[in-house]
Amino acid sequence: MTTMQRLGALARLTFGNPLSLAYLGIVGVLVLLDRTSTASAHSDASIIPGLLALALALPTGAVVFMLRDLFDENVFIPAALVFSYVFQAFVIGVVYRWFRNRAARARTVPGPGAAWENPPHGTDHERR
Repeated sequence: MTTMQRLGALARLTFGNPLSLAYLGIVGVLVLLDRTSTASAHSDASIIPGLLALALALPTGAVVFMLRDLFDENVFIPAALVFSYVFQAFVIGVVYRWFRNRAARARTVPGPGAAWENPPHGTDHERR
């Protein structure tokens, strides 16, 4: 497998399934709403989309934000958020593929006893 094929596989896992696309779409809408909020700066409504966007980055973002002292915060915070969103979309893609493969195997694998052939049953009179 070449490097380009691996990158393509990673891109398909991250961006090529409906669950990852829905996750990234929700994040994009929340970030857009946060940036274009028309509520006053002192209103609680102005911070809700930003807080929801941060909440969607929590599992990975919490770990990544422990490294914030090592980098300049003006660059680190947006980069950490983007990394968190993309990494979580990748993990969602891996889980989605696992469930799809598992469901496909369940459809193709016969159940217990399906390979047995039952001999014809009948009385001695029917066999003669």
